[in-house]
Amino acid sequence: MKSVSKYLLCLAVCLFVHNEGLQAQTFFESVQGQTSVILPAGGMARINTTANSLKIGYYYNRSDQNIVIGVDASGMSNNGFAPLITSRELSPEANININLGVKNISTGDSHLRGFDYLNLRVGIGAAQYYLIDDTAPFEQQVNTELFNKFNIGIAYNYYLSGNMIFGGYAGYDRTNNISSLTMLTVKETTTTTGMGSDGTVRTAALEYTAWEGEFRPLDQFSLFLDYVYIPDFLSNRVALSVYSRSQFNSMHHMTNGGIGIYLNREGEPLKIVGGLIYEFEDIFATGLPSASPDGMGTLGVVLGYHF
Repeated sequence: MKSVSKYLLCLAVCLFVHNEGLQAQTFFESVQGQTSVILPAGGMARINTTANSLKIGYYYNRSDQNIVIGVDASGMSNNGFAPLITSRELSPEANININLGVKNISTGDSHLRGFDYLNLRVGIGAAQYYLIDDTAPFEQQVNTELFNKFNIGIAYNYYLSGNMIFGGYAGYDRTNNISSLTMLTVKETTTTTGMGSDGTVRTAALEYTAWEGEFRPLDQFSLFLDYVYIPDFLSNRVALSVYSRSQFNSMHHMTNGGIGIYLNREGEPLKIVGGLIYEFEDIFATGLPSASPDGMGTLGVVLGYHF
Protein backbone atom coordinates (compact mmCIF):
# COMPACT_ATOMS: atom_id res chain seq x y z
CA MET A 1 0.00 0.00 0.00
CA LYS A 2 2.91 2.34 0.69
CA SER A 3 4.15 1.98 -2.90
CA VAL A 4 0.74 2.83 -4.30
CA SER A 5 0.39 5.82 -1.96
CA LYS A 6 3.79 7.12 -3.01
CA TYR A 7 2.89 7.11 -6.71
CA LEU A 8 -0.56 8.59 -6.06
CA LEU A 9 1.10 11.40 -4.12
CA CYS A 10 3.42 12.09 -7.04
CA LEU A 11 0.41 12.08 -9.34
CA ALA A 12 -1.38 14.62 -7.17
CA VAL A 13 1.64 16.92 -7.30
CA CYS A 14 1.68 16.70 -11.09
CA LEU A 15 -2.02 17.50 -11.23
CA PHE A 16 -1.73 20.76 -9.35
CA VAL A 17 1.69 22.16 -10.25
CA HIS A 18 1.94 24.42 -13.30
CA ASN A 19 5.03 26.06 -14.75
CA GLU A 20 5.14 28.59 -17.58
CA GLY A 21 6.44 27.08 -20.80
CA LEU A 22 5.42 23.53 -19.95
CA GLN A 23 3.19 21.80 -22.48
CA ALA A 24 1.60 18.40 -22.95
CA GLN A 25 0.67 16.16 -25.84
CA THR A 26 -2.68 15.97 -27.56
CA PHE A 27 -4.70 12.79 -27.26
CA PHE A 28 -6.07 10.53 -29.98
CA GLU A 29 -6.27 7.25 -28.11
CA SER A 30 -7.84 3.82 -27.72
CA VAL A 31 -10.57 2.88 -25.27
CA GLN A 32 -7.79 1.88 -22.85
CA GLY A 33 -6.02 5.23 -23.17
CA GLN A 34 -3.14 3.99 -25.34
CA THR A 35 -1.74 6.17 -28.13
CA SER A 36 1.23 6.75 -30.38
CA VAL A 37 0.31 10.43 -30.96
CA ILE A 38 2.49 12.43 -28.58
CA LEU A 39 2.70 15.84 -30.28
CA PRO A 40 3.47 18.68 -27.82
CA ALA A 41 0.41 20.90 -28.24
CA GLY A 42 -0.33 22.64 -24.93
CA GLY A 43 -1.17 21.68 -21.35
CA MET A 44 -3.72 18.87 -21.20
CA ALA A 45 -5.91 17.02 -18.72
CA ARG A 46 -8.28 14.26 -19.81
CA ILE A 47 -10.68 11.64 -18.50
CA ASN A 48 -11.22 8.32 -20.27
CA THR A 49 -14.48 6.83 -18.98
CA THR A 50 -13.85 3.34 -20.38
CA ALA A 51 -10.32 3.04 -18.98
CA ASN A 52 -11.54 4.70 -15.74
CA SER A 53 -8.49 6.95 -15.84
CA LEU A 54 -7.42 10.55 -15.36
CA LYS A 55 -4.30 11.84 -17.10
CA ILE A 56 -2.41 15.12 -17.11
CA GLY A 57 0.97 16.13 -18.49
CA TYR A 58 3.38 19.03 -18.87
CA TYR A 59 6.16 19.36 -21.41
CA TYR A 60 8.84 22.02 -21.65
CA ASN A 61 8.61 22.99 -25.33
CA ARG A 62 10.21 26.25 -26.47
CA SER A 63 9.46 27.36 -30.02
CA ASP A 64 13.12 28.26 -30.65
CA GLN A 65 14.42 24.85 -29.58
CA ASN A 66 13.88 21.35 -30.92
CA ILE A 67 14.39 19.55 -27.59
CA VAL A 68 11.26 18.74 -25.59
CA ILE A 69 11.27 17.35 -22.04
CA GLY A 70 8.34 16.62 -19.82
CA VAL A 71 6.32 14.42 -17.53
CA ASP A 72 2.84 12.95 -17.72
CA ALA A 73 0.98 11.19 -14.96
CA SER A 74 -2.15 9.06 -14.88
CA GLY A 75 -4.29 7.48 -12.21
CA MET A 76 -6.95 4.85 -12.74
CA SER A 77 -9.32 2.56 -10.89
CA ASN A 78 -9.07 -1.10 -11.84
CA ASN A 79 -12.61 -1.69 -10.58
CA GLY A 80 -14.34 1.30 -12.17
CA PHE A 81 -15.44 4.71 -10.95
CA ALA A 82 -18.16 3.30 -8.66
CA PRO A 83 -15.89 3.09 -5.56
CA LEU A 84 -15.44 6.87 -5.74
CA ILE A 85 -19.11 7.40 -4.89
CA THR A 86 -19.88 4.24 -2.89
CA SER A 87 -18.42 2.50 0.15
CA ARG A 88 -16.64 -0.11 -1.97
CA GLU A 89 -12.84 -0.11 -1.67
CA LEU A 90 -10.86 1.31 -4.60
CA SER A 91 -8.35 -0.81 -6.54
CA PRO A 92 -5.96 1.98 -7.55
CA GLU A 93 -3.19 2.24 -10.13
CA ALA A 94 -0.88 5.15 -10.87
CA ASN A 95 1.73 5.71 -13.57
CA ILE A 96 4.32 8.41 -14.16
CA ASN A 97 6.24 8.82 -17.42
CA ILE A 98 9.32 10.90 -18.19
CA ASN A 99 9.55 12.03 -21.82
CA LEU A 100 12.45 13.27 -23.93
CA GLY A 101 11.60 14.43 -27.43
CA VAL A 102 13.19 15.98 -30.48
CA LYS A 103 11.28 18.02 -33.07
CA ASN A 104 12.13 18.33 -36.76
CA ILE A 105 14.02 15.09 -37.22
CA SER A 106 13.62 15.32 -41.01
CA THR A 107 11.80 18.64 -41.35
CA GLY A 108 12.77 22.27 -40.92
CA ASP A 109 9.44 23.78 -39.95
CA SER A 110 9.31 24.58 -36.22
CA HIS A 111 5.59 25.38 -36.33
CA LEU A 112 2.67 22.97 -35.91
CA ARG A 113 2.16 22.96 -39.71
CA GLY A 114 4.30 20.22 -41.14
CA PHE A 115 6.90 18.78 -38.77
CA ASP A 116 7.93 15.46 -37.26
CA TYR A 117 8.62 14.50 -33.68
CA LEU A 118 10.52 11.66 -31.97
CA ASN A 119 9.72 10.90 -28.32
CA LEU A 120 11.40 8.52 -25.85
CA ARG A 121 9.20 7.56 -22.89
CA VAL A 122 10.28 5.83 -19.66
CA GLY A 123 7.74 5.20 -16.94
CA ILE A 124 7.02 3.47 -13.65
CA GLY A 125 3.74 2.55 -12.02
CA ALA A 126 2.14 0.78 -9.10
CA ALA A 127 -1.13 -1.08 -8.68
CA GLN A 128 -2.99 -2.80 -5.86
CA TYR A 129 -5.24 -5.83 -6.29
CA TYR A 130 -7.15 -8.19 -4.02
CA LEU A 131 -6.71 -11.83 -5.10
CA ILE A 132 -9.09 -14.54 -3.91
CA ASP A 133 -8.51 -18.30 -3.72
CA ASP A 134 -11.61 -20.13 -2.50
CA THR A 135 -9.67 -23.41 -2.15
CA ALA A 136 -7.50 -22.00 0.67
CA PRO A 137 -8.48 -21.91 4.37
CA PHE A 138 -10.96 -19.11 5.06
CA GLU A 139 -8.47 -16.75 6.74
CA GLN A 140 -6.06 -17.13 3.79
CA GLN A 141 -8.48 -16.83 0.88
CA VAL A 142 -7.98 -13.10 0.20
CA ASN A 143 -4.53 -11.57 -0.27
CA THR A 144 -3.38 -8.10 -1.28
CA GLU A 145 -1.07 -7.98 -4.30
CA LEU A 146 1.11 -4.89 -4.81
CA PHE A 147 2.55 -4.81 -8.31
CA ASN A 148 5.18 -2.39 -9.63
CA LYS A 149 5.12 -1.67 -13.36
CA PHE A 150 7.75 -0.42 -15.79
CA ASN A 151 7.56 0.73 -19.40
CA ILE A 152 9.88 2.11 -22.05
CA GLY A 153 9.07 2.99 -25.62
CA ILE A 154 9.70 5.29 -28.54
CA ALA A 155 7.12 7.11 -30.67
CA TYR A 156 7.44 8.85 -34.03
CA ASN A 157 4.86 11.36 -35.28
CA TYR A 158 4.58 13.23 -38.57
CA TYR A 159 2.19 16.17 -38.67
CA LEU A 160 1.53 16.86 -42.35
CA SER A 161 0.06 20.08 -43.76
CA GLY A 162 -1.86 20.82 -40.58
CA ASN A 163 -4.56 18.21 -41.19
CA MET A 164 -2.99 14.75 -41.06
CA ILE A 165 -1.03 12.93 -38.37
CA PHE A 166 0.86 9.66 -38.80
CA GLY A 167 1.96 8.00 -35.57
CA GLY A 168 3.81 4.86 -34.56
CA TYR A 169 4.94 3.56 -31.17
CA ALA A 170 6.99 0.51 -30.15
CA GLY A 171 7.61 -0.34 -26.53
CA TYR A 172 8.13 -2.80 -23.69
CA ASP A 173 5.97 -3.12 -20.56
CA ARG A 174 6.48 -5.04 -17.34
CA THR A 175 2.80 -5.76 -16.70
CA ASN A 176 0.49 -8.59 -15.57
CA ASN A 177 -2.51 -10.71 -16.57
CA ILE A 178 -5.11 -9.06 -14.31
CA SER A 179 -7.42 -8.33 -17.26
CA SER A 180 -7.74 -12.07 -17.99
CA LEU A 181 -8.72 -13.04 -14.42
CA THR A 182 -12.29 -13.29 -13.16
CA MET A 183 -13.38 -10.14 -11.32
CA LEU A 184 -15.68 -10.70 -8.34
CA THR A 185 -17.50 -8.43 -5.91
CA VAL A 186 -16.81 -9.68 -2.36
CA LYS A 187 -19.00 -8.77 0.62
CA GLU A 188 -17.83 -9.50 4.16
CA THR A 189 -20.24 -9.16 7.09
CA THR A 190 -19.12 -8.87 10.71
CA THR A 191 -21.25 -8.90 13.85
CA THR A 192 -20.32 -5.77 15.82
CA THR A 193 -22.33 -6.39 19.03
CA GLY A 194 -24.21 -9.19 20.71
CA MET A 195 -27.89 -9.89 20.26
CA GLY A 196 -30.28 -7.30 21.65
CA SER A 197 -33.12 -8.05 24.03
CA ASP A 198 -35.51 -8.06 21.08
CA GLY A 199 -33.34 -10.47 19.10
CA THR A 200 -31.75 -7.78 16.86
CA VAL A 201 -28.18 -8.43 15.68
CA ARG A 202 -26.05 -5.50 14.55
CA THR A 203 -23.57 -6.16 11.69
CA ALA A 204 -21.14 -4.19 9.53
CA ALA A 205 -20.47 -4.97 5.86
CA LEU A 206 -17.31 -4.44 3.79
CA GLU A 207 -17.50 -4.62 -0.01
CA TYR A 208 -14.53 -4.79 -2.37
CA THR A 209 -13.40 -6.16 -5.73
CA ALA A 210 -11.20 -9.25 -5.93
CA TRP A 211 -9.80 -11.28 -8.82
CA GLU A 212 -9.92 -15.06 -9.04
CA GLY A 213 -7.27 -17.05 -10.90
CA GLU A 214 -3.51 -17.33 -11.17
CA PHE A 215 -1.88 -13.89 -11.08
CA ARG A 216 1.18 -13.71 -13.35
CA PRO A 217 3.70 -10.96 -14.18
CA LEU A 218 4.19 -10.52 -17.93
CA ASP A 219 6.85 -9.13 -20.25
CA GLN A 220 4.88 -7.45 -23.01
CA PHE A 221 5.89 -5.82 -26.28
CA SER A 222 3.55 -3.34 -27.95
CA LEU A 223 3.12 -1.78 -31.37
CA PHE A 224 0.64 1.09 -31.80
CA LEU A 225 -0.25 2.73 -35.13
CA ASP A 226 -2.43 5.85 -35.59
CA TYR A 227 -3.73 7.91 -38.47
CA VAL A 228 -5.62 11.15 -37.81
CA TYR A 229 -7.38 13.29 -40.42
CA ILE A 230 -8.56 16.80 -39.63
CA PRO A 231 -10.78 18.03 -42.50
CA ASP A 232 -10.78 21.71 -43.42
CA PHE A 233 -14.53 22.20 -43.11
CA LEU A 234 -16.14 23.34 -39.83
CA SER A 235 -12.99 25.38 -39.04
CA ASN A 236 -11.05 22.18 -38.22
CA ARG A 237 -13.47 21.50 -35.36
CA VAL A 238 -13.67 17.75 -36.13
CA ALA A 239 -10.93 15.10 -36.23
CA LEU A 240 -11.22 11.48 -37.37
CA SER A 241 -8.86 8.71 -36.29
CA VAL A 242 -8.12 5.10 -37.24
CA TYR A 243 -5.78 3.02 -35.10
CA SER A 244 -4.45 -0.41 -34.22
CA ARG A 245 -3.07 -1.67 -30.89
CA SER A 246 -0.96 -4.85 -30.96
CA GLN A 247 0.33 -6.49 -27.80
CA PHE A 248 2.56 -9.55 -27.60
CA ASN A 249 3.30 -11.53 -24.43
CA SER A 250 3.63 -15.14 -23.27
CA MET A 251 -0.17 -15.50 -22.89
CA HIS A 252 -1.40 -14.05 -26.16
CA HIS A 253 -0.62 -12.09 -29.31
CA MET A 254 -3.56 -9.81 -29.99
CA THR A 255 -4.38 -6.80 -32.14
CA ASN A 256 -7.33 -4.47 -31.53
CA GLY A 257 -8.49 -1.88 -34.05
CA GLY A 258 -10.68 1.16 -33.69
CA ILE A 259 -11.98 4.46 -34.99
CA GLY A 260 -12.60 7.76 -33.26
CA ILE A 261 -14.30 11.08 -33.84
CA TYR A 262 -13.21 14.13 -31.85
CA LEU A 263 -14.42 17.67 -31.33
CA ASN A 264 -11.64 20.28 -31.30
CA ARG A 265 -11.38 23.91 -30.39
CA GLU A 266 -12.10 26.25 -33.28
CA GLY A 267 -8.87 27.06 -35.10
CA GLU A 268 -6.88 24.73 -32.79
CA PRO A 269 -7.25 21.24 -34.27
CA LEU A 270 -4.88 19.55 -31.80
CA LYS A 271 -6.74 20.75 -28.72
CA ILE A 272 -9.47 18.22 -28.05
CA VAL A 273 -12.67 18.93 -26.14
CA GLY A 274 -14.03 15.39 -26.27
CA GLY A 275 -14.40 12.33 -28.41
CA LEU A 276 -16.09 9.01 -29.05
CA ILE A 277 -14.07 5.86 -29.73
CA TYR A 278 -15.25 2.48 -30.99
CA GLU A 279 -12.84 -0.44 -30.73
CA PHE A 280 -12.97 -4.03 -31.99
CA GLU A 281 -11.07 -6.67 -30.02
CA ASP A 282 -8.88 -9.39 -31.50
CA ILE A 283 -9.43 -8.38 -35.12
CA PHE A 284 -7.25 -11.25 -36.38
CA ALA A 285 -9.31 -13.79 -34.40
CA THR A 286 -6.50 -15.30 -32.35
CA GLY A 287 -9.09 -16.69 -29.94
CA LEU A 288 -8.20 -14.78 -26.76
CA PRO A 289 -10.80 -15.85 -24.13
CA SER A 290 -11.31 -12.31 -22.83
CA ALA A 291 -12.21 -10.93 -26.27
CA SER A 292 -15.84 -10.11 -26.98
CA PRO A 293 -17.42 -13.42 -28.09
CA ASP A 294 -20.27 -11.75 -29.98
CA GLY A 295 -17.96 -9.74 -32.22
CA MET A 296 -19.24 -6.46 -30.83
CA GLY A 297 -16.86 -3.67 -30.03
CA THR A 298 -16.37 -1.37 -27.05
CA LEU A 299 -17.52 2.24 -27.00
CA GLY A 300 -15.27 4.73 -25.23
CA VAL A 301 -15.68 8.38 -24.24
CA VAL A 302 -12.86 10.87 -23.62
CA LEU A 303 -13.26 14.37 -22.23
CA GLY A 304 -10.42 16.84 -22.07
CA TYR A 305 -9.24 20.33 -21.30
CA HIS A 306 -6.24 22.11 -22.82
CA PHE A 307 -4.56 25.14 -21.30
